[in-house]
Amino acid sequence: RRAAGGRPCLRRSAASAAGAAEEGDPSEGVLGVYAYGAGEGLGMRAAVVNPASGEFLRAGAQTPLASTAPEVIAEALKKIADSYDWDGVVGVGLPGVVSREDVKADDSSSRLGRVALEEQLTAATGRDIMVMTGAEANGYADVAFGSMSEETPELVLVVTLGRGIGAALFEHGLLVRNLSLHHITRTWGDARWKGAALPATEGSDEGAWERWGARVGEFLAQLEDLTKPDAIVIAGSAAASLDEWRQHLDTRAPVVGSDIGVVAGVKGSAYGANMQRTTHAELVELREALGRRVDAAVAANGSNSLDDVLHEMFDDIDASGDGYLQPDEIQAAAARLGVKLTAAEAEAVVLELDTDTLQRVALSYEEFVEWYATTKLYAAGGVEQLMSEEDFDRALTDEKQSGRLVCLEVGFTFCRPCKAFKPKYEKIARGMPDVRFLYMNGNENSSCVGLARDRLQVRSSPSFYFFRGGEQVHTHTGANEERLSSFLDEYVADPTLRDPPEGEEDAEKDQAAEEEAAV
Repeated sequence: RRAAGGRPCLRRSAASAAGAAEEGDPSEGVLGVYAYGAGEGLGMRAAVVNPASGEFLRAGAQTPLASTAPEVIAEALKKIADSYDWDGVVGVGLPGVVSREDVKADDSSSRLGRVALEEQLTAATGRDIMVMTGAEANGYADVAFGSMSEETPELVLVVTLGRGIGAALFEHGLLVRNLSLHHITRTWGDARWKGAALPATEGSDEGAWERWGARVGEFLAQLEDLTKPDAIVIAGSAAASLDEWRQHLDTRAPVVGSDIGVVAGVKGSAYGANMQRTTHAELVELREALGRRVDAAVAANGSNSLDDVLHEMFDDIDASGDGYLQPDEIQAAAARLGVKLTAAEAEAVVLELDTDTLQRVALSYEEFVEWYATTKLYAAGGVEQLMSEEDFDRALTDEKQSGRLVCLEVGFTFCRPCKAFKPKYEKIARGMPDVRFLYMNGNENSSCVGLARDRLQVRSSPSFYFFRGGEQVHTHTGANEERLSSFLDEYVADPTLRDPPEGEEDAEKDQAAEEEAAV
């Protein structure tokens, strides 16, 4: 969030300020905690941080960690909070410990699910704990206070590098939730990279930097293919030496190094916790409640377009009639829909969705519609949107006996090519009634995360999959209308058609990559 001058600002409405005594005033700061090191050098840094400026409001503290077991982390957090006499919100960055998904969906990873870990730490410490990965904590610091704070690009990929690798994606300065990248980063420690560790800053030859750059470059290429960022920020211990190995990278997006230093994790943990005061579950609940009302209104009056219904809903919520939704208006509307939000939670909803640079804490109609539309990209019609792996399996089962071709597009909530391709995909669907068209956001929820990553193995977006008789018969990537239509025509005309074995597809994939880059 940025004021007119470009600096991050914490904006509070009169409604939430009035309840500050009961709910805790963010101007008093947020306790940020960040785990660092390994083995005997494992520990936690902490400080009370002003989330508007990133300044430490009280002296920093450190405590050793015997391990990263949840009970050990909880004991250390309680010790830190007690030393500050702190009962407010605590943001905790845990590199290599917590998963990127709210609910863990990858059994091959030793990382803990975010929601379960937060609940365990909150119960053990008696404080409101919000956990995040190391990349998320460092990313929050960079988009709020560091190299990306002045002119934040729309999509920023933050990659932490050192002994390990982590990544997080930020859209308009906000963390993209439920984005699983473990299927890409899991091979970072493979034996083939044994001779490509991060070199010492001094005394390393060019060959060592080249090997390290090649290692990093391979992973950045995969991450960039999936997320398509406008900028890439290198954080962690490798950021300081970026100039030594930058020339060995080949990325489309510009690469910059984090300039905050070792306190980035502490500052970012505090800022991230402040931004996440309203939980993902509450946002989903509010969106579902609004969706039920919209669906009912459209069904009751078929002559009304979705835009007409959303306009009426917006005007109904906008009690002041000033063309903006204030936090107190969001709170009142949520109550009418059966969703209870405190004043601070209602303000957090607005902060989460308000993407302009106005000083006011309020949502315009455009921001309201963007949130509604991108949460569920496809409404009822020619394209069905899947909201779970169960929806996917049900669709395949329905068509297993019919022999009808099923076409699934997998995108992500942050994927601009996916959003731009929406009208083209719908047009194709309207023209091919004998094909069942599906769409799914690969980061919609933990169920969709698991389906996209583990079963479909999505590596780029958008990705398209054809199924017949319950089995996958084709896949390709890229938002290319002509190419998708051509493949559909071929597979509809010949029910026996199947993709060649994976080894024979290299030439086709190279061509697809070239076409996607051209598009």
